[in-house]
Amino acid sequence: MTRALLALLLVACASEEPMDTAFEAPETPADVYARACSYCHADDGRGTNLGPDLRERTADMSVDDVAEVVLYGSGFMDPIRLDPEEAREVAEYVLEMVGD
Repeated sequence: MTRALLALLLVACASEEPMDTAFEAPETPADVYARACSYCHADDGRGTNLGPDLRERTADMSVDDVAEVVLYGSGFMDPIRLDPEEAREVAEYVLEMVGD
């Protein structure tokens, strides 16, 4: 039985099919926004019937304030599962996006 298992492993390892070595690149803040925010706040942050216009909502907010909303949610908005540094990067992205 051990020989059969060894033979099976050798055949599997000798396969001419390339190994899948692809990996996912880390998400950028823009990727996170597109995945987790744009459905309600629109691609440009101007809001939809599901979420407010971020230009108005964040007008008097700091990066830390926006990061806190990202991490903990607000009103009907659920929190986004990120670490604090990622949340801060998303907050910076949002403030830059809507500040133009």
